[in-house]
Amino acid sequence: MKTLKLFITAILIASSFVACKKDDPITPSGTSEKPLPVNPDKSMKGTWVGKYGYGNDSPDTYYCFKMDDDGTLEEWNSLNTQSGVGTWSLSGTLYTASTHFLPPYNSIFLLSSTLDTATMRISGNWGYSPSTINGGKFYLVKQ
Repeated sequence: MKTLKLFITAILIASSFVACKKDDPITPSGTSEKPLPVNPDKSMKGTWVGKYGYGNDSPDTYYCFKMDDDGTLEEWNSLNTQSGVGTWSLSGTLYTASTHFLPPYNSIFLLSSTLDTATMRISGNWGYSPSTINGGKFYLVKQ
């Protein structure tokens, strides 16, 4: 009986070492590699889709930017045709952009907003140049 108690005690002690092993966090890809923080400067290139609204109205009109990592962007409409061009910049999480419609239109729009790096969502205000707030609100989400 003394041997059995000693054996059970040894198994309990050994299993406590196995049970207390700290697991690495699981990344969305299902691997056990440590997740890397989002680097917005390297993650901005791509298609961003969202909506914009006028004044204090909730954004409800289709909005799409195709951003390049050289600081340029193209604006696309809901018919999947290019409607404008512009530039963008990011300072920390402050996202700003200037866009203008393709000729024959010459309206220039300025955007001032915040990038949420956890969700890769840009949201803020847009305005008719030289203002960034006299147009309305918008949001874009990276696709």
